[in-house]
Amino acid sequence: LPTYLPTYLLIGMLYVWRLHPSLAVVLLCGVIARSVFSGCYGSISRDLSDAQQDALASASAVALQGLTLVPTIRAYGTQRHESRRYAEQVGALLGLQNRQGGWYGVSRVVTGALNAALLGSTLMVGASLVARGALPVQSLTALVLYTGFVSAASSDIGDQWARVQEALGSATKVVRA
Repeated sequence: LPTYLPTYLLIGMLYVWRLHPSLAVVLLCGVIARSVFSGCYGSISRDLSDAQQDALASASAVALQGLTLVPTIRAYGTQRHESRRYAEQVGALLGLQNRQGGWYGVSRVVTGALNAALLGSTLMVGASLVARGALPVQSLTALVLYTGFVSAASSDIGDQWARVQEALGSATKVVRA
């Protein structure tokens, strides 16, 4: 995880707190929501990656067995059977990769929705503060920019977390051995 991302997040949050604490709370809620989702998505990615490694190992075992027994398979005429066995194993792997791709798509949609909700909430709360005279208009403009800054940093942290979990899922069997 790049160390500059949490630093960006912290600096942005502190600046927003200095502008107005209630807006910092709105921003913090968005960061927490993204963190919860990133944790869930990371866990799913890890499990799917582990399952993909198992499926790949199974497909490799079937292929190796078929290749080492080519004369026997030809002698008994079971090429179609062996081909189906391998296709089933590769199909299982493809299904897992499709599921992981689907979850990645869901994560992009959720991240976009969280970004939009966070920006909308910031504008609503900020506009009410401007209307009451509790916040200058210039500060609201800066706040919108910092909301994007903090949102992007927290999104990048979530993406990196998911990639780390995916790598850990791929290495589960190696670590256990």
